[in-house]
Order: sequence, then C-alpha cells, then structure tokens
Amino acid sequence: QYQNFRIDGGRLRSEHGDGRFRGASTVNDGEWHHVALAVDTGSNMTPPGTRIFVDGLQDAEGADTVNSQNIWNISADMDMAIGARTSAGDRFFVGLMDEVRVYDRALSNGEIAGLAGLTEPFDKPFAAE
Repeated sequence: QYQNFRIDGGRLRSEHGDGRFRGASTVNDGEWHHVALAVDTGSNMTPPGTRIFVDGLQDAEGADTVNSQNIWNISADMDMAIGARTSAGDRFFVGLMDEVRVYDRALSNGEIAGLAGLTEPFDKPFAAE
C-alpha cells in the first residue's frame, strides 16, 4: 500500500490503498500555506482517523471521496519520497516547500494548530498534548 499527499485541482488530496479524499480549501493561490496530514494509529482512510489541515485548521472533506477500509500500514522500512510519487517516479511537485517534517505519531489538532502559528485554535488556548 502507499500514501500519497498531493495537490489535485488546487486542493490537497490524500490517497491510501483504494481510498482517497480531497480537502475543500484551495492551496495553489500563490501564497504560503501550512499543510498537514494526520493519521491516527490503526485507522483507515475514513475520517476522522485521517485528517487534512490547511493553515492550522482541519479542512472539510471534499466531494472527491472514496472511503477505504484498508488500515494504514506504513512502516519505517518503506520507501519515502517528498515531491514525487515513489511507485511510478511521477507526479512531481511544482512549487516550493519549507520545513518538511514527518512524525512517528499522529499530532493532535491543537499541536498542528500550534505549528501553523495559531495561538488560540478552536475553542481553547493552545497547549501541547
């Protein structure tokens, strides 16, 4: 199985196994955006276990959604590429990236909001969880 997190139709799209979903926010507008994908341990492609964030806020699930029951099985011994699809060596990212990070756990909504520079995400002050 694979994980693909890319821009499709100007919006972020996440793919895994036979599932996919695309956020609602446009990110190809020439501005910098903080984007994140969070995947809870043992979850599948169905939200809320898999979440897309734009500028620190959870992005609404778009219309291009195929929920998958495949459990995420990404492990440390798998190939990883940033800026291209590893399985076919295509879908190259055109643009700029800065401060790319990969964590070994799903960050909370508050942690992602904090990384994006929001000091009061949602309905409570930011505190690392």
